[in-house]
Amino acid sequence: MNFEELQKSWKGQPLTVPEHNAEARQQLAHKWQRVQRQLLWMNIGVTGAFACTLCVLAWVYLQWHHVRGILFTGSLAATALLLLIFLSVLWKGTVLKRMDPTLPGTEYLKRYPTALRWRKRTLTTYTWVYMVLLWLAMLLYMADVLQEMAHWVRLAAPAGMTVYVLLVKWLTRKKQQRQLQQTNELIAEVEQMMAD
Repeated sequence: MNFEELQKSWKGQPLTVPEHNAEARQQLAHKWQRVQRQLLWMNIGVTGAFACTLCVLAWVYLQWHHVRGILFTGSLAATALLLLIFLSVLWKGTVLKRMDPTLPGTEYLKRYPTALRWRKRTLTTYTWVYMVLLWLAMLLYMADVLQEMAHWVRLAAPAGMTVYVLLVKWLTRKKQQRQLQQTNELIAEVEQMMAD
């Protein structure tokens, strides 16, 4: 067999892309869309809450910036910046384009593992970083606002806020674990679909 015959034989081979089970593709698309819809509504709610918070921060700043010190201004600016950064982190993990299981091959799956891994990092790391930095910004705020108060108030307010932050984190841990498990399952399913 010479090279030309081998080339003709090779070119004559039918091109077959392994097709996944249509039902499995449809189930994955349905699960993805359900998770993305939940994530979208959660992000819309967080965006609304953060918008209200930013308005309140602006109002507080405009009312008292002339009588307060640099800690006051810095803490409010840091809080606003943290809110905006965390909001962008949340929206980065959202893919607004729908998964189309009718497309051939696995090309349509390529954008989803990246978004899912980002979502996983948001749940495991970025939320904790956000909470700690927000806590520090609030400590700076309290240091300035409470400087003329009694000593016990200057100690009780940060302690109460610390307990509140820890309580919120503890109460939301099950929801976060459920979201993390759901994200891990989706990552595994998408990677399995891409590997087949």
